[in-house]
Amino acid sequence: MKRLLILTIPLIIGSQLFAQSPQDTLSLEECYDILYTENPLTDKIQTNRQITDLNKRIAQSGWYPDVELNASASYQSEVVEFPFESPGFEVPNFSKDHYNLSFNVTQPIFDGGRTRTSKQLEDDSGDVTEATLESDLLSLKEQVDRIYFGILVLQKQKEIVDLAVSDMKEQLELVTSQVENGVLLPGNEAALRAEILNREQQLTKLHRDIDAGHEALSVILGGEIPDIPILKLPEKENWREPEPMATRPETDLLDARMNLFESQEELAISSKLPQVSLFASPSYGRPGFNIFEDDLQFNWIVGIQARWSLKTARNASVKTDILRLRQRNIADDRILFERQQNTAMRRLNQEIMGLEEQIERDREIVELRKQVADEKKSLVEEGSATVTEYITELNESIRAQRQLELRKIQRIQAISNYETEQGWTWN
Repeated sequence: MKRLLILTIPLIIGSQLFAQSPQDTLSLEECYDILYTENPLTDKIQTNRQITDLNKRIAQSGWYPDVELNASASYQSEVVEFPFESPGFEVPNFSKDHYNLSFNVTQPIFDGGRTRTSKQLEDDSGDVTEATLESDLLSLKEQVDRIYFGILVLQKQKEIVDLAVSDMKEQLELVTSQVENGVLLPGNEAALRAEILNREQQLTKLHRDIDAGHEALSVILGGEIPDIPILKLPEKENWREPEPMATRPETDLLDARMNLFESQEELAISSKLPQVSLFASPSYGRPGFNIFEDDLQFNWIVGIQARWSLKTARNASVKTDILRLRQRNIADDRILFERQQNTAMRRLNQEIMGLEEQIERDREIVELRKQVADEKKSLVEEGSATVTEYITELNESIRAQRQLELRKIQRIQAISNYETEQGWTWN
């Protein structure tokens, strides 16, 4: 399994990234870096790798010799006594107290591949866990994208409203002068002042929404952002559909689960074979192998042994069938996921192209609306139009500009979603 998530990222502490120097802007890539370095899932991935390595060491011990130490001391009420006496034959006496100290050493020489498969099984289990954590990280990345682009929309709206308020305040000075000179009725000045207040209310709400967005972004990144930065719109002006750079973690997870079931199947097959090992058992105690010698004795025994279970072998065949069915399910899941992914990528590609066409139309609309608003502004200055008419056209111009900026951001967000859908790796 490709482990691109961890291997391609330098472990930079996100808090230090901000602490190095005050930042006025914050890019989407910097958010990804902070998400990676500050998120507990990253630590869990590292911990999972350590656990996998330790489990593999345990599995490898299947080839190590097994040494057992046994010691015992006992006293019994009766011992064997010969019921006869014979001239020339000394009847042995047996002690009622018995002692034994022994070592049992077993060295496997054939295990049917159990140890090797067990190590691979631990690797595959670790891959499944890691792919699951990577998938969780990707879900957090998608949340970062939504919040980040949401803030960008609010920032653009605030910029547009700021410009509109500035323009209306300049116009207010002229209108106030014309009212004082009797050229315009006082209602024109009142209408313009009311519209300025309305726009300032919008600015207040946008400011609050932007602060809330930054707070949400700070929480999901796992660290405080000291100075509220201006988020930068990623550069995707000349974007073209790229070749896949990586696989989705969901695909890695399916592959890891398939490998896990294959290893489990191999382990089940190996359990059908016997286990063969050498053994040695030195001992010291009383009685020894020669029961007629009542002194403490040193004895030993060496040999070869084999173990095989009919029940285990039969159950292994059934388990193999189950695991093959599970592999078939994983293969079906892989096909379904790839179909869904291809459908999503085609939809996003169509969305990107549609937005690019709409942006071109929006640019034309913005230019035309600006011309109309400028004409109304000139007519108000000449006293040939009311402020209400000017405000109406100015609102239409603002709405067109807002729509253009919104679609620009939507296009870049759709591109980001497309690249994530295609395959994402931390870089």
